[in-house]
Amino acid sequence: MLKYILDICSNMEKNIVIFGYTDLGISIYQEIKLLTENIECCFCDNQKSKHGEYEALKVYSVETCVKKYPLGIYILTGINSSNQMKQQ
Repeated sequence: MLKYILDICSNMEKNIVIFGYTDLGISIYQEIKLLTENIECCFCDNQKSKHGEYEALKVYSVETCVKKYPLGIYILTGINSSNQMKQQ
C-alpha cells in the first residue's frame, strides 16, 4: 500500500505529510525514505512542544501544513489523528 501511495505522489509531484510525530509516524517516514528520496516528507502535530526540526525531520502545526501543502497527501497515524484532522 505504501509503495502505491509513493508512486502516486511521485507521478503527481505531491508532498507527504505524516499527521503525528510519534514512533509510528517516524517508522512510516523511515520506510518512505527507504523506498524513495524524491518525495518531500514532513510531519504535523497538534502538540506545540513537538514543532521544530529534529535532524532532517520537520514538524509543523496542522495549520502551517495545510497552508504549505494544501494538495499534499496526508497520512494519519491513528484514530485520534483522524478525528482531529477531520475537525481541523
